[in-house]
Amino acid sequence: GVQAAFYDDPRALTVSVHESGRFLFPGTGFIDEVGRGEGHGTCVNIPLPPGSGNADLLLAFERVMAPAVRLFAPDLVVTQTGCDTHHSDPLADLEATLSFYPELAARLHELVHQVCQGRWLILGGGGYDPADVTPRAWTGFIGTVLGHDVRQVTLPPRWLAASRAAGGEPPPGLLDDGASATQESPHPSALRSVEEAEEVGLGALRARFS
Repeated sequence: GVQAAFYDDPRALTVSVHESGRFLFPGTGFIDEVGRGEGHGTCVNIPLPPGSGNADLLLAFERVMAPAVRLFAPDLVVTQTGCDTHHSDPLADLEATLSFYPELAARLHELVHQVCQGRWLILGGGGYDPADVTPRAWTGFIGTVLGHDVRQVTLPPRWLAASRAAGGEPPPGLLDDGASATQESPHPSALRSVEEAEEVGLGALRARFS
């Protein structure tokens, strides 16, 4: 939807990191979708294979997303941070842990202050485990943006009770999710996807400024 809205608009850059449309509805957001007409080069997609985790997502940020934003130099950044990247999400098949969201928030905070003096509109969206994961992921993200250390935060008993009543089974810590150890290095298949997005999507954007 966001890509389609700005696909031929040279005034806006869209950058999306998501599970590949080969495996997930709506089957769009491929690397070669780079914009149309006057908007050619202003759409950058980084579709990742199923099983991609923290290291893969952060690699996509560092190799493609951040360079694209710096190159475009926007007046304002709008982010829509979906939580369907989490490993327990019932829709997608990515493997992020809850610690990913504050890490992403910290990197985005630095980037936005570098390129547009902190003008940043933060939107939530995506994430289909509302009784357990989604509110904790967003809390970790927003808390980090606001300057709080969220690593050792424990959840209020009232919220835990409400989550359990809604069918969740949250542990007491904000970022505890029972996942295996955080991924330390990118998967080869995800690395190839990031490299291709760097060449095609970021390459098309660079061509606009050459």
